[in-house]
Amino acid sequence: MKLDLEHEGTIGSMSSRELDATNSTNAASYHDTLANHGRWGADDEAGTLNLITAQDVVRAAGLVRSGIHVSCSRPVGMQKGKIPQRSVLHLMTRSGKDNPEEGSGEATDWVGVGLHGTEYTHLDAHSHIFWNGEMYNHRSMGAVTTNAGALTGGLEPAFHGIVGRGILMDAAEQAGIDCLEYGATVSADQLDAWFAAVSIEPRAGDVLYVRTGNKKTEDEGGFPGLAVSALPWFKEHDISVLVTDAVADTVPSHDAIEMPIHSVGIAAMGMWFVDNAALDTLSKTCSAESRYEFLTILAPIPFRRATGSLVNPLAVF
Repeated sequence: MKLDLEHEGTIGSMSSRELDATNSTNAASYHDTLANHGRWGADDEAGTLNLITAQDVVRAAGLVRSGIHVSCSRPVGMQKGKIPQRSVLHLMTRSGKDNPEEGSGEATDWVGVGLHGTEYTHLDAHSHIFWNGEMYNHRSMGAVTTNAGALTGGLEPAFHGIVGRGILMDAAEQAGIDCLEYGATVSADQLDAWFAAVSIEPRAGDVLYVRTGNKKTEDEGGFPGLAVSALPWFKEHDISVLVTDAVADTVPSHDAIEMPIHSVGIAAMGMWFVDNAALDTLSKTCSAESRYEFLTILAPIPFRRATGSLVNPLAVF
């Protein structure tokens, strides 16, 4: 599919809209101007999942035509993490040698894995990120305890799964390269240019996938990510979930806040983030199908009172 990908500025440069956002104090002001606290009631814990209606799910199901489906998760295996807490501990509690030579037998496993970091595809709950001592909807960070977990702001609103329309913004394809360099940014102007080129109008409740081509881990110095100007773009279009193949934020940060996309997006706007997705196959499938919208299904493991979960985002065409 040949796209007209002309856009203002270049990947990693500052567009006019991005400069305006960056020079006006910094992203800290967006904690007030873009916040969704109270929007769905004082007791709300679902945040932007409220934006996905039953009608949206039905309409998204209508995008299934070829039956092709793609996993957007990195494989989980016996991989050493940057720090010990991020390494998968995979033990065989019963192996082949523990069984008789005759008759039936079985093998069993035990797995322990950190739910955050840069190694595996995971969903962030609201209790993962705080700003000035609070999480989304003015809940105290003190509600996340070492002995009981996240008493509020956990994964519970996503237990029934997240189903809706997925739309892919392929920043690497837009730039004509395999992978953006670490520190590169994807701005609101570039989001607008991409979706104009693929004839998609982002709408409330969409699950936004952003591909940078990243295959690195934190050990390698940094990541490409979204520019601060993307935050008001998310609010303007009422994006429900952000799925990226890095950590959403640009590393090193271009803002006074270390992780402004996570900080504002989750703690103020009540969005849900999926980090470290694998989006290369999705990109190839979208190109082959000549469309960048699809039914998407995200089904996290329903860990109670948890700040996150491993997740396998699926795209169905």
